[in-house]
This record gives sequence, C-alpha cells and structure tokens, in this order.
Amino acid sequence: KNLVGIIQSELNKLIDLGLYDDSQTKVMRDKAANALKTIVLDLHNNLSETDKAIALLNIALKFVGTSGLEAKIKQDIKTLEEVKRNADLVKPILDLIADEQYEKAWNIIKTDREKHKNNHELQEFYNNQTKLCISAIAVQKYKKARDYFDGKQEDLAKPLFIEAGQLVYDNIDLYNFNKKSIDE
Repeated sequence: KNLVGIIQSELNKLIDLGLYDDSQTKVMRDKAANALKTIVLDLHNNLSETDKAIALLNIALKFVGTSGLEAKIKQDIKTLEEVKRNADLVKPILDLIADEQYEKAWNIIKTDREKHKNNHELQEFYNNQTKLCISAIAVQKYKKARDYFDGKQEDLAKPLFIEAGQLVYDNIDLYNFNKKSIDE
C-alpha cells in the first residue's frame, strides 16, 4: 500500500507541473502499471489472492499511460472477475483431484461442461483438468496392471493395460496429438 501510495503521490506532482500527459510521462506511467500487473500475476497465480489482484489492477488503471495497456488491464480485470465467479464451480473438482479421486472429478467435469459451454475461462479449466484426470486414471490403471503382471496374474493385467491405453487413445485430441498419425 505504501509503495502504491508513493507512486500515486509522485504522479500527482507531475499533474501539478503540467507534465502528466507528456509522452515521456506516459511511458513512465505504463512502466509503473506494468510493474503492478507483474505483482497481480503473482498474487493471483501463486497466492490465490484474486480480490487483491483486481484491486491492484484497478489502481494501475487509474494511472496507465496508453490506451493499449489500458485495454489489456481492463481485459485482465474482466478475466480475474470471471475466475472469481467460477471459483464455486471449480472448487469441488479441485478438491476431488487433491484427494486423487480423478474419476469422480472427471464425471463432474463431463456433467458441468455442457451447462457452462459459453464460459470460455471455465471451458479452459475443464480442458486442463480433463487432461490431468485422464492421465492420472490411465496411470492408476497401468500401475495396477503392472502389479498384476509382476505377480504373474497376466489374465488380470491384460484388460487393465488395454483400458489404460484405450482411455488415452480415446481422448488423444485433448493432448494435441494427431490421431491419424498415431493410427498410421
């Protein structure tokens, strides 16, 4: 708060001198706004402090120098507000994934995906978590199959190996692989 207050008071001095809209000052204002954007990313991505991140972006918006950066900051605010609205929807999925209940998480994703098909941020979240769930489920099946195989129970291992491979193959398009090339 103190540092942001200092930036604002220094910018107020530029207003008093009539230099606030000078081209050099606009560049300096953009640098200060970009510095706040960097902090915002850290607050949101690493500390899950979305409210503080939005507040800082609103402060940066007050002294940004150019319209291009202003538009980016407004888009960032919109994105973070969308993330905040989605928090209640993603929490159950994240909790299940944290408990390694990947199939349950994936089932919720499949159910909710259609309900929120117009929410781009949520769809991106669903895509990423679907990849994680499919990978984890396939690995779990593979490990179990490997245990059976190592224990000389090939008849129990074979269907699990097939299930693990089929699961990944059926969803290969999520991973940006060319299914046609794999088939060939």
